[in-house]
Amino acid sequence: MLQKKTADAELDAFLISTKDSIFYFTGFRYEPFERPFFIVVRPDKKPLFLTPRIEAENMGTIAVPHDLVEYIDYPAPAGGSYLEALKGILPKDATIGVEMEITENCWLHCQVGPQRSCRLSNNFAW
Repeated sequence: MLQKKTADAELDAFLISTKDSIFYFTGFRYEPFERPFFIVVRPDKKPLFLTPRIEAENMGTIAVPHDLVEYIDYPAPAGGSYLEALKGILPKDATIGVEMEITENCWLHCQVGPQRSCRLSNNFAW
């Protein structure tokens, strides 16, 4: 269903990052103190969970079929932060929808570079 809505909105990906949305779609209780967790919804692929390595084992308890990418949260080696992981997951020319509550760092990172475009999803109804 989310993949279809992402395609219908003509998005290459949609980022889910709030704990309430993550729980709603997965049943996974996540408390984002300092380590961001994302669900990357793409029209033609399984959802991808981007998670800190410390939480990766818990991802096995989620019944939703998904792919998993881990990042090292602290201290992140050069190129190993969640922002770098997102950059590797999202195509450079992608149109990306985001939740209105997405962190400022992530939003700014999505827009970095001449070929990146993001648009807010204020009309993206679940």
